Amino acid sequence: MIKSFKHVLVAELNMGQLRSIIRDKFLVDAIGLNKIQGQPFKVREVTAAVESLLNSVPTQIAATQPRVEA
Repeated sequence: MIKSFKHVLVAELNMGQLRSIIRDKFLVDAIGLNKIQGQPFKVREVTAAVESLLNSVPTQIAATQPRVEA
């Protein structure tokens, strides 16, 4: 089922372990949105990442992830 999606965004509160598992097991180019400050994602962070993913080429997403506030 996951292969039927054009884009796969994995929001994680760690360094991307789940994204790695999804890439390895399902062979899809999952894109990670990672935050490691111990704080939950803000709605605007996830919204910005989704909008960025939908409006740009997948190879550019890693550089355009939303800024994580300290």
